[in-house]
Amino acid sequence: MLQRILMLLILTLPLACKDGETIEDIGSYSITTKDFENHYSVLVEKVAQLRNGDKSTFARLMCHPERMPDDPYLREVVRNLEPKEFYERYREMRIIEQAARKENFQDDPIVKRMMEQAQLEVLTSLFVMKKLEKRIKISDEESAAKCVELRQKLPDQLGPLTLDECKKIAQGFIREERMRTEMPRVREEIKESVTISKNQKFDRDDFLANKLETYKVLKKTGGCDADSAGPALETPAKPK
Repeated sequence: MLQRILMLLILTLPLACKDGETIEDIGSYSITTKDFENHYSVLVEKVAQLRNGDKSTFARLMCHPERMPDDPYLREVVRNLEPKEFYERYREMRIIEQAARKENFQDDPIVKRMMEQAQLEVLTSLFVMKKLEKRIKISDEESAAKCVELRQKLPDQLGPLTLDECKKIAQGFIREERMRTEMPRVREEIKESVTISKNQKFDRDDFLANKLETYKVLKKTGGCDADSAGPALETPAKPK
């Protein structure tokens, strides 16, 4: 999920600054040192926000991989912070982007709507995370206590860390735990802050169940109204 959102950020929130020395030209797009620096800084900021952590924590884990907790997802996040790793992914996206623009793919109405939806997903995800960050307060005592607990569970990874380093890791674990309980409350508070006026003459349930054209086509294609279940179905492949 994190990787998907980060990719959407790069695609839907391009940075305009083109100063700096040219690294290479890809089609009509020039990747400059300043351009890449800007995109890399966005990556670092968003990794910290979406992971609900501290940039210094990721920096220490990047510099001392032997202290990494046994968390494959975290390892992937830190690996993606390597400039060479990110540059290859960013470069590939620009190459594919140029190929897409050459065919005016970005002007396709469906693609435009997908990009708008992607930007909506990014905006709302980051806004909720910002509100969560303000809500979650962790005391030094709580961090120290969690550090002791984690060192007992992960002595090889966390044992060599200093107390301050261990407490930073502990804060990340506490945040994740509290996020699970605070997330629903934060989302409800956000929704309550916005005025909603419903059209009392409109039957929303009837529209969603019976009059949404795309849904009606899906039901017809899938044989929802047929007497038999039809041929066996293949499970859709998971997105890569």
